[in-house]
Amino acid sequence: MAAVPRGNRGGNVSLAIHPRRGRRSARFWLRAWLGGPLFCGLLLTVLSGCMTGDGTHAAFTREFAGDPAVVDLDLSSADNMPFTGGVGGEVTLRSDLDDAELRTVVDRVREFGAEHGAVDGTTAADQAVSGEPSRVRITLLLDGWRFPVLMDAQAGDALLGVVAELRGDARVEAGSFSSQNFTNAASSARLEAADSGAAFALLGESPELFATLGRVPEVTVATAPSAAERVVLTGVPGPWLERAGAGYAALRAAVPLTAFEADPSAVTVTLASEADLERAEGLARATLQHGDGGSVYFQSDLVTLFPGATGGAARTLLAALPADARAGIESLWTDDRALQIGAADAQRLADIAAAVDGSAATDGLGPVTIADGLGPVTIRVGPAAEPMLAIQGDPGALTEQAATAIALGERGEVARVVLSPGFSIEIVTSGTPNDADLAAYARQLKALAEPGDRVCVDAAQRGSFCVTAAEQLTSAELTERAARDGRPFVDAWNARP
Repeated sequence: MAAVPRGNRGGNVSLAIHPRRGRRSARFWLRAWLGGPLFCGLLLTVLSGCMTGDGTHAAFTREFAGDPAVVDLDLSSADNMPFTGGVGGEVTLRSDLDDAELRTVVDRVREFGAEHGAVDGTTAADQAVSGEPSRVRITLLLDGWRFPVLMDAQAGDALLGVVAELRGDARVEAGSFSSQNFTNAASSARLEAADSGAAFALLGESPELFATLGRVPEVTVATAPSAAERVVLTGVPGPWLERAGAGYAALRAAVPLTAFEADPSAVTVTLASEADLERAEGLARATLQHGDGGSVYFQSDLVTLFPGATGGAARTLLAALPADARAGIESLWTDDRALQIGAADAQRLADIAAAVDGSAATDGLGPVTIADGLGPVTIRVGPAAEPMLAIQGDPGALTEQAATAIALGERGEVARVVLSPGFSIEIVTSGTPNDADLAAYARQLKALAEPGDRVCVDAAQRGSFCVTAAEQLTSAELTERAARDGRPFVDAWNARP
């Protein structure tokens, strides 16, 4: 490994500051006043007023905090627009409000907006015509529904009417609307349908359902996230929706599904079992693909795809691996360039690494990541992005990395090993490593590290440190902590050929 120069730190510089003697000028006293407590207090008062929406935030709180229709005010979850005199946030209403009580709350918020929400020199009516964003942006939460208060009375009343109609529709369990300007239009709508049949029907009817809004928002209709078979449909209905419905019916009749997502440009199907892929692809060719540019993607219990990825190269590799190596794979993720594989345990990690290194099916794939996590291994390699063991590299180099990671992981004080030569290397300990432990880490890691890699040892009870990999670690490559807490590591690194 060639040493990588990190620049000259320079020598120590000593500065002595000698106050100039003589008569203090008026400028001195002005500077003293500007830095004094009176001026600082005034400045903080001004800034505090700015940061609370120039008083509008406080005024809204006074107006609505004690309202019997209001359960909660959360004016910090949205843009409070400091320095513009505005306020934004969510107002949770009592779930038993009737239509008249709801309209009273909406009218009062709108009146508040007329007084506080217009840009200087304009009126609420001007904003309704121009679409200028209101500076009062309040979203109401009511019994599973979420919708903005539009400052334009006609647009706002139309939205309330749509919400009331949908709340009375047995096919709809909940819904949300959002607005970009909070003035005269809802920009998007999302409805939670009672079942998949209701989802397809509601999206098909959406132009009529939302006709009174003037501008039809971008619409998504989905079944509940907890549904065993999740359906998500987005877009303006058309021939694509009919084909999606036919394809969905054919697929679910033939193979178990866990999710079906469709929009005018693509359909993504998640199979309950990767073993059903070939059959599902045949059905898709017959029902979903009509040469109009729409794409069909298949995920499964095993394979997860980055949006737009086909998974072809990853599945080719999967098929080429020996059966025992495939049996150790718990998850696979790909974006068609990189591949991430979840392994059941350390031994499986080693088996899979060796199989990938020995496979000719890795042509065209970029870096491959294999991880051994605690509990179920996710498609992201390890639980919550913190695997117990992780290696990353090009096919051909994985077996050596696996051996190093496993050897380090078997040390009693080591809790986590992440090896990504060319980027970074990390060891996390649960115990307190001694000098001999740090020296052992250095000897094993130097063989893998590439010049410039960030190599870190997180040993909180002893002291954590990082170095920048080079053939010889000099002061230029050491952090202050490494120079203090990691001296045995540094000495062993430099001693290793």
